[in-house]
Amino acid sequence: MKELIVAKFGGSSVKDASAMERCGKIVTQNHWRKVVVISATYNTTNQLEEMYRLARLDLPEAKLLLGKNRERHFCLAKDVLASFKTDALEAVIDDLKELYKEAEDLLLETNHGPKSERLCRGSMESAQQEIMAQLYSVGERLSSRIFFSYLKHLMPDRSLRHIDARSMIRTDSNFLEARPKWEIITTKAETLLGDIFHKDEVVVTQGFIGMDEMGRTTILGREGSDYTATLLGHALKPASVEIWTDVPGIFSVDPRILPSAHVIHEMDYDDATLMASLGAKVLFDQTMAPVCNLGIPVYVASTLAPESGGTWIKRLSQTSGPVGMALASHPRTLKQLEQRFGHNNPGILLGEKVGVISVIGTLPGNFSLDTFLGGMGITSKVLEQGSRHISFAIPLDRMEEAASALHSRLY
Repeated sequence: MKELIVAKFGGSSVKDASAMERCGKIVTQNHWRKVVVISATYNTTNQLEEMYRLARLDLPEAKLLLGKNRERHFCLAKDVLASFKTDALEAVIDDLKELYKEAEDLLLETNHGPKSERLCRGSMESAQQEIMAQLYSVGERLSSRIFFSYLKHLMPDRSLRHIDARSMIRTDSNFLEARPKWEIITTKAETLLGDIFHKDEVVVTQGFIGMDEMGRTTILGREGSDYTATLLGHALKPASVEIWTDVPGIFSVDPRILPSAHVIHEMDYDDATLMASLGAKVLFDQTMAPVCNLGIPVYVASTLAPESGGTWIKRLSQTSGPVGMALASHPRTLKQLEQRFGHNNPGILLGEKVGVISVIGTLPGNFSLDTFLGGMGITSKVLEQGSRHISFAIPLDRMEEAASALHSRLY
């Protein structure tokens, strides 16, 4: 591994001018943070998804939402660059206008139906997914363009490059959940970034987006920017990959639900992957795959309090005892888990009155989950049990109560 850090900043970390300034300060504080991956600003991906939905039914409403998003990013660019006496703002606004023109054209196409060239390449469904993927990509391209310009003026003595991630992140043609082609990504990244180790340079790129062999935009799945960072980590073999977010590491359970949760300062790749795949929201579930076999550590920390430390994810000796809990109640998450658990329990998660609690690690030898929950008058059903986890369905209206009691007992 080489003296290099790949640093990814999430949507909440670049949501406004103050947030971007914090990210810029973090980049400047370590000379080896040379590859910077930027997510779309907070809630932009959700808004783009809503624009697509609206465009199919009501194009003027979709354009109205696009206009609000455009104004927000124009204001963000102005605020971020306000302290620099430069004409850079005009160039940034021109680039943003081009991206919004692209988005508007995609909404128009969504309303009128896919262009014939898209339909010639596949089915109506795949053409619609292709449009959606390209629309999604606008978010990351907006935020990275603004952050690049800010960073360029923040560090006038260093060389900066703004690279389209699609020139490196090559995937199959599964537009909305694309599978990356690791070997091609490595070749492309080495070609474009291979000399960065020896240069005083910082590269800004986007998370989440890729390109198939026909040059069509794909995405790695919702929340997939972490995956971009570790894919570049796999290609470049850095000393570490950093995931900067709005929480100081990975917690034993979602702190928004249980304030008693604590930060896990070190955890194994496999346990982190289990937590993510079973519903914990800090990381994308595929994030660890590119780096775990190479032993490249991943650091998760908060831009709001970088001095507070975070969570180091690396290869650790397996120990007994519980590590953390993942709670799943959002319909999108439950739909994903239904694909995992539904073989043995078809349809069990498709209702609106059930949630899933997963305990990662091992339970104490004398601990009975059924007895513990039964003593609270709570019924549960085990969905999956492995050597390092147990997942069970539970009535949604008792979920927080059960999670709180379990956390107090186990942690």
